[in-house]
Amino acid sequence: MLRAGAVIVFEHFPSRGGLWDKSNTIRLPTPIASDNFGYSLAAAPTGKDQRPTLIVGAPGFDSTTSNAGAAFSYQRVLLGDWRKSDTDLWSDAATASEYSSKWVAVSSTGVLAALASELPRGSIGGAFPMRFIEDSSGSGASQGSGSGTTGGTGASGGGSGSGTTGGSTTGGGGDNGDLGGGGSANPTDSVGQGGRPRPITPLPPLMAPFGEVQSTLLFETGIQNTIVGLQTDGQTPRGRVVTVASVPDGWQLAAVGDTNGDASGDLIWVDSDRKIRVWSRDGITFTAKETLRALGSNESVVASTDFDGDGVDDIITRDPVSKVVTAIRMREGKATGVAYTFTIPSSSWQVVPHKLVGGLLIRDTATGAVKRVTRDAVRGTIAVADAPSPSRDEVIEGIGDLDGDGNDDMVCRNPDTGDVSIWRLDESGKLIATRVMCLNGLIWKIEGVHDWDGDGIEDLLLSHDHARRLIVMHVLFEDGQSTFGSNLRIGNMGTARLLNVADR
Repeated sequence: MLRAGAVIVFEHFPSRGGLWDKSNTIRLPTPIASDNFGYSLAAAPTGKDQRPTLIVGAPGFDSTTSNAGAAFSYQRVLLGDWRKSDTDLWSDAATASEYSSKWVAVSSTGVLAALASELPRGSIGGAFPMRFIEDSSGSGASQGSGSGTTGGTGASGGGSGSGTTGGSTTGGGGDNGDLGGGGSANPTDSVGQGGRPRPITPLPPLMAPFGEVQSTLLFETGIQNTIVGLQTDGQTPRGRVVTVASVPDGWQLAAVGDTNGDASGDLIWVDSDRKIRVWSRDGITFTAKETLRALGSNESVVASTDFDGDGVDDIITRDPVSKVVTAIRMREGKATGVAYTFTIPSSSWQVVPHKLVGGLLIRDTATGAVKRVTRDAVRGTIAVADAPSPSRDEVIEGIGDLDGDGNDDMVCRNPDTGDVSIWRLDESGKLIATRVMCLNGLIWKIEGVHDWDGDGIEDLLLSHDHARRLIVMHVLFEDGQSTFGSNLRIGNMGTARLLNVADR
């Protein structure tokens, strides 16, 4: 699951000559794409028995609101056995897209912990102190051990994203050990919030004979009004062919995006009456079908991406005559009635149709110039800033995290020379480095970007221009550079035309 995250624990064994050995892999009980569990990590001995404790940050976790962030406490009860505490670390003072656990810290005694972030953009950031409480009967007691972690922020707990200082002093109350503490202006007291705030349950793994389905490649085969899919895990040289949808005459598949936040790609159509239709899918069946508004006479659906950073893909339209780009905000597969609009400089500017984590890219086809468009969650304003720009001759064929740093990078191809390059970008979207890869772009085309092997670095789906092969090229990041590792042939396109790639 893309950017859900995991922590691999290694333990030191002096009796074995000082060897380090893998003891366990820790994941959230209900992981969701873009939780970024494990993005930050701190460790310390905790409690009277000095048990090793891990504080694991998940800055993309939807706690009180989308991407507010949270952290989770794990204690080692036996060698290799790490158990999650009943109480999680989060704060109701964290705002949307604050990613409040981008950094976590814990004191050497394990008594105090803190979550921090410099986001949202344009804010002063926030710091949220937490205190470990060992009390076998009181609130915040962890399951089975009589110790736990309470979380939150006191009045001296740093700014939330709104630019105000200080945090919430509202106590959590101790409901069966889920919530901890009471409010206090002193960060060394038992402060703030705790518990398990996310109520939704992600879709269970979708299994097939070859393993867990990671994505479905959508094809137009020439059979009238029918789209078929190749379900694959990207790691075994076989997949499962399924019929995805049959639609009425005149319908066109305009985009694919997760419009309800369940980590499965939904299909976005434009019907014969130019109305936008959204079919939510769970990987096997369609769970809901919604009809949105009709498009304007010059308007078209150009992409689906999480424009406002709330964890749900929105629908992007463009009108080249009025020069207006619209992001239709989606939730649960339905339009919320909210739309964000901005004006492009001229009709030569196009929306780059690849997903970006928060915002989108636009590009001038005349000059090749690229700009990044984002929405400030606090101020509600839309900002347009210059972004790294390939030459006019280069095509941006994919966007994804290709170096494992949690930030979007670009894959570009020059159709004249065949050069394929990876543009590594930092958190603000600025260029870190560019590298031309050993790949002949005259015969290979990048069709999709996805982390098929689960290593935190997204891989490339390639199609062969002549042999019509489909290859997953696994990407590695070694010695400060993105490189290609193994490749896997997952099928042949034959006469079919690849339309898009959907999660699950």
